[in-house]
Amino acid sequence: ITSSAAPSTIPPTTTTETTRNPADNVKLYRLTIPVTLSLFAIIDSVGFLSGESTKPNETEKNFKEFFKQSPVAVSIKDLELINFVFRQGLSHIYFPKLNLGISYHSTNQSKKLIFKATDGHLTLNVNALVTIVIKTFELIKDNKELYEKMEKKYQDLVEVYLRKDGDKISAYDSEV
Repeated sequence: ITSSAAPSTIPPTTTTETTRNPADNVKLYRLTIPVTLSLFAIIDSVGFLSGESTKPNETEKNFKEFFKQSPVAVSIKDLELINFVFRQGLSHIYFPKLNLGISYHSTNQSKKLIFKATDGHLTLNVNALVTIVIKTFELIKDNKELYEKMEKKYQDLVEVYLRKDGDKISAYDSEV
């Protein structure tokens, strides 16, 4: 993943400050938020497909199902903060709630999943989250016993989407 300098129009905030290079304090705005949102989408969807949850929109259950399969222990306290503060904040307002931070930086390698940054803010360590998601996904992918259940849940989900939104797509498509 590469980084790029931010346009000067982005207002400084605590949440994006966590992506600066601490060695020279130059602000670098990386793909931290989109990468984290992608990880949350994987956790939610794969947790639903591979777990025991029967409702795809029950994100809390889907997150629990995903992390339950992880070889890396994630506490309930961490899971709740990740879902309710970080995921919901990033998904709905593009920043974590309550001025918390997210950080995806090489200096985070030895830090916990959620750590206190030098500015005192609780910060989600995206480096650790990437490692957990990849290791968990690999285990799920290698568990061929899950394939049939996952395929059935996926096909059921497609049917729900078609019933719910298929007419909207057809109506729009016929007008174009």
